[in-house]
Amino acid sequence: MPDTKYLQHNPNDFLRHYGSAQVWALLFVDVSIAQALLYLFGMLRNDSFETPYRVLSLVAVLLMVTVYQWLGIYLHLRTGGLLNEARSLLKAWVTVIFLLAVIGFVTKTNEIYSREVLLKWSVLGYLGQLGFHMILRFVLRVLRAQGYNSRRALLVGNGPEALRFAHRLGRNPWIGITVQGYVNGPPGSESESAAQLRRLGMNHLGGMGDLTRLVKEHRVDLVYLTLPLKESHAIEEIARQLIPLHVDLHWVPDISAFQLINHGVREIEGQPILCLSDSPMDGLGRFGKWIEDKLIASAILAISCPALAAIAIAVKLSSPGPVIFKQRRAGLNGQVIEVWKFRTMYVHSEQPGQITQARPGDVRITRIGAFLRRTSLDEFPQFFNVLGGSMSIVGPRPHALEHNGYYEQQIDAYMLRHRIKPGITGWAQVNGWRGQTDALEKMEMRVKYDLYYINNWSLLFDLRIIAMTAWTLIAGRNAL
Repeated sequence: MPDTKYLQHNPNDFLRHYGSAQVWALLFVDVSIAQALLYLFGMLRNDSFETPYRVLSLVAVLLMVTVYQWLGIYLHLRTGGLLNEARSLLKAWVTVIFLLAVIGFVTKTNEIYSREVLLKWSVLGYLGQLGFHMILRFVLRVLRAQGYNSRRALLVGNGPEALRFAHRLGRNPWIGITVQGYVNGPPGSESESAAQLRRLGMNHLGGMGDLTRLVKEHRVDLVYLTLPLKESHAIEEIARQLIPLHVDLHWVPDISAFQLINHGVREIEGQPILCLSDSPMDGLGRFGKWIEDKLIASAILAISCPALAAIAIAVKLSSPGPVIFKQRRAGLNGQVIEVWKFRTMYVHSEQPGQITQARPGDVRITRIGAFLRRTSLDEFPQFFNVLGGSMSIVGPRPHALEHNGYYEQQIDAYMLRHRIKPGITGWAQVNGWRGQTDALEKMEMRVKYDLYYINNWSLLFDLRIIAMTAWTLIAGRNAL
């Protein structure tokens, strides 16, 4: 039986210990916002809230209660970011609207309702709920600063991961988690970070055998296991100790040694899977980027056709050789692709297995080639690569195969940049990491920015990079 003293709480804990009631209250407000807007738009259109709209209102309530709970909209409001919450809310709201449309199609009742009313309700219903969630976040942040709606946590472990996690909690006080202190990990666990933990205000409360007592004494809600992977066998014993106390147990695995892209937690039939490396271009994301690439590449080629023809003639007249220079480079998942550029150099030969990068004052560059490189016009044939599917508008720049073989040995995470299609421009390029990589540090920075792009990819991020690229080209600076 749990200790009854453990179940006694002070007034500041009221919000914290009624989580289920909070969830239902949030759901009630979200449903009320949607219903109020439907009623408003229905009244403005028809001067009355007619029976069909009442039926629609009732069905919408049932669907919202089911879908919002099913998708877990309110499960991670404390620790999740606003952007993730907005995405989850949008997913749930779109699901409700879609199901309503399906029901209307099956029952042949879609024509009963005003398209104007439904469109306004679909858009403003989401924006109204999102606005409420934003206000709620602000209110909760103020409450947590006053000690309300806070949760008490305990760290198990005193190694580097415990220190890193303590720093993360310290940088995000708005989530309302107060760490009472830490206990040592299993015998022999790392303790070099213990002094730094104490400097952060983390008190050393005892050892593993004291966990049950400490959870009761400090009225702990959360226990974070910040143990290295080699000590993961201790998790089962800790979980067994804490079962009677009904506390939340979270494992913070130390995976800092891995170079990660798009990492996260997946699930297959209830089995959690820790994903260390995965491509973000999947499902709707891949389709959205495909649409983006085809539309933008087609538009740019259509607009620039006369200029491209003039450049082709100028290249042909500048020196003997082909107009288009084709080079074998590494594409998606390391596959070999042929990247097109306007030829900017005199025709010359290289030693087998060697590619000499162009450099300032390179005598191999033609006069027209120097202009094309300075204005990035030599890269424009790559829009045909985009239409052909071997490249994207935005992505890590493709490198020659010979360079890949070298840098793969020098930079651990280098090959991760091939998990998405290469691009004409990229996050590294618009931040200045372009052109000749005559020092290893330059390539390391390029890879760092490429991995940041992969981990944070979105269509809006792509549009931002495209806008930054256009601005640098207009300003006369090479961005590609």
